[in-house]
Amino acid sequence: MFEVTLPVIGVSVDAVALVALGVTVGFVSAFFGIGGGVISVPMLHILFGIPYNFAVGTSPAVIFGTTVSGTLGHRRDQHVDYKLGAYMVIGAVVGVELGTSVVEVLKRAGTIVIASRRIEAVDFVLPLIYAVILTLMGVLFYLESVRRIRELRADPSAPFVAPLSRFIRGALWPPHISLPTSGIERISLWTIVGFGLAQGFVAGLLGVGGGIVLVPVLIYLLGIPTVVAIGTSLFATVFASGIATLSHARKGNCDIVLAVCLLVGSTVGAQIGAFVVRKLRGVQIRRAFAFLACAVAAVVVLKVLVKLGFF
Repeated sequence: MFEVTLPVIGVSVDAVALVALGVTVGFVSAFFGIGGGVISVPMLHILFGIPYNFAVGTSPAVIFGTTVSGTLGHRRDQHVDYKLGAYMVIGAVVGVELGTSVVEVLKRAGTIVIASRRIEAVDFVLPLIYAVILTLMGVLFYLESVRRIRELRADPSAPFVAPLSRFIRGALWPPHISLPTSGIERISLWTIVGFGLAQGFVAGLLGVGGGIVLVPVLIYLLGIPTVVAIGTSLFATVFASGIATLSHARKGNCDIVLAVCLLVGSTVGAQIGAFVVRKLRGVQIRRAFAFLACAVAAVVVLKVLVKLGFF
């Protein structure tokens, strides 16, 4: 309808459709605290035919703008632990560079042969990594939400308990810090930096901001309330996605026109998501994410199978 040319990628796409995708990305980002790349990267490839290295490289730029908007939305409700987020950024700086380096290795690998079909290594490996991570996260969130719903039916005032949080908070490696906003009296700084490293690696490798790993870590491993985990994840993702954008831009994987089109919609979507999430309980949010993650994983795998000629 209104086509726009993407100068770095060298293709023309429908600008209205990109903005509509951006709205969805923004909503998912603020609603789940996962950056939105979990939607934008596979959908850019599936709907618009954007190669995965460009989808992964451009997505952090979109996530940067989206998470800034989403963080401001959560900030109003005091759902952001700035101290926790700042410490995680230390590890994210290293993790992002490691993740983007893996993407470069896959780009240089060129095409590979799978089931007698030639396919770009980056367009085969990255979707499968996406699918595995999404499926694992979806199953984890679903099983936990079902358990939690049963607990609440038996006792509506039953507190949420993360089984591993006591063990992880008890790590002995000094120095130790306190995180009052998250309800953590004492935890090793290295534990927080390590989680940031994992977030940064996923952000650089998959262009998803890393929140898809960080949110379950904050909820299930640290025992942080869901709404605080989401707000803090968005805050940390601002920096992880910003660093990832610069790293991918240096490597020629970022198309600024594509990013701007998505940002137009995602900024609006993020405010809607931040508003809606205030109306729901944490267990409802986690269960909704479970279905979203598994649905996207199924679509990603189906696209790969179609490329390989199975359908």
